Amino acid sequence: MYQQFGAREVGDTRTARFRLFIPDNTVDPGQYTAGKSPNITTVHVVGDFQSDLGKTDWAVDPLFEMKKSKFTDPEDGKTKGWLYEIVTGVLPEGFYQYKFQITYTTKPPRLVCDPCTRYGGATDQNSAFVIGGPKMVAVPLAAPKPLEQLILYELMIDDFTATILGNKARLDVVRNKLDYLADLGVTAIQFMPWTQWTGENYDWGYTPQDYFGVAFRYTLNPADETEKLFLLKQVIAECHARGIHVFLDGVFDHVTDTGSENGFGYYWVWENPEDSPYIGNFEQHLFGLDLNYANGCLAQFIFDVCRYWIEDFAIDGIRFDDTLGFYAPEDPEKHGLASLVTSLKSWLEEKGIDNQPSQY
Repeated sequence: MYQQFGAREVGDTRTARFRLFIPDNTVDPGQYTAGKSPNITTVHVVGDFQSDLGKTDWAVDPLFEMKKSKFTDPEDGKTKGWLYEIVTGVLPEGFYQYKFQITYTTKPPRLVCDPCTRYGGATDQNSAFVIGGPKMVAVPLAAPKPLEQLILYELMIDDFTATILGNKARLDVVRNKLDYLADLGVTAIQFMPWTQWTGENYDWGYTPQDYFGVAFRYTLNPADETEKLFLLKQVIAECHARGIHVFLDGVFDHVTDTGSENGFGYYWVWENPEDSPYIGNFEQHLFGLDLNYANGCLAQFIFDVCRYWIEDFAIDGIRFDDTLGFYAPEDPEKHGLASLVTSLKSWLEEKGIDNQPSQY
């Protein structure tokens, strides 16, 4: 469900659709038991694309107010909350940055990051989208092997490319070194998080901000700013062409605890962030803001994050980081890790994908 939100080009029309979903337990009680209304009055999208549509960049404008309607999930037919949505006019091909400007019933307006953005912005923790640019369909691995047969190489993209970067995107440098790794006998790469973290500088990525977004630092290509997701899919496809499995380090226990303009969107969208159903102490809590797996909206969100990387990028597995933080052994409802793994296995079986425990 959540993978369809955020900002996307509409087909090849050169228009962008922005979609922000807000769960509501008065519409669907299964969304959350701990949490309250976000008290949103209006939502506008602001960004550096507005001047291309005859307006002022980063200015609140009636033209860019997002329309509110009830959202029904097309997969299960359930109405789950509210959708704020807008489609822009035609834009030139390029890379654009944005945020949501939200007004509330009592508190001052707030700029918030899009929790479902696919791209990390170049500055100020902006969300981003691409119009045009190269595209490709993910290429799955032809013959996956059991985990115990793999020779695993843990790869931190920044460190791996630091001395050989030159004038290329970091992901492109990784792609150019795959023959070297294959010659070493590597048959699987466990990538440390490529998802967006707070700040534009070096980071291992273990305090995430955006789960659907690729870090701008890894996709920056001076030759073509629209290549970003294409570069990641190309790296994965080239790994698969060499029989190399691709695993992503998934940090699903916690998110960054930084401020509203550079933090986790589904915390700061709420007028009172402590009312957000996505955040709340759940099992062992050591870092940042704890994700609350007792609430259905958060469980669905993380499931959809995993599904997105498996389905759209054809990765071969996910390593779950800090599992004690979201494993609830005494929980009779089996919220958290147990429910997530069970749901993923069921979904993979429905898709006809072999989900042996050694692979997923």
